Amino acid sequence: MLTWVMIFLLKWVELSLESFRIACLVHSHKLLSSIISFIDVLLSLVALGLIIPHLTNWLFYIAYAAGYAAGNWTGLWIFERIMGKSIKVL
Repeated sequence: MLTWVMIFLLKWVELSLESFRIACLVHSHKLLSSIISFIDVLLSLVALGLIIPHLTNWLFYIAYAAGYAAGNWTGLWIFERIMGKSIKVL
């Protein structure tokens, strides 16, 4: 698989988990939040490990940023579906 695709997918999954983790933490789901944190950090380290050897490739920056944006939206969507609560952003 292409490296930039892997970076996008890793960041997408990682930020989906991160957004969901923060929503869980706000709603006092401490154990679930802690478990998600562990997985989140592992995925983040793998994504950074793919980027660092290629710091001059702008496509990797775009993939990282796009994965970040997609993961943020997906994490909140997952939370709303699982918890049945809507999150309002000020």
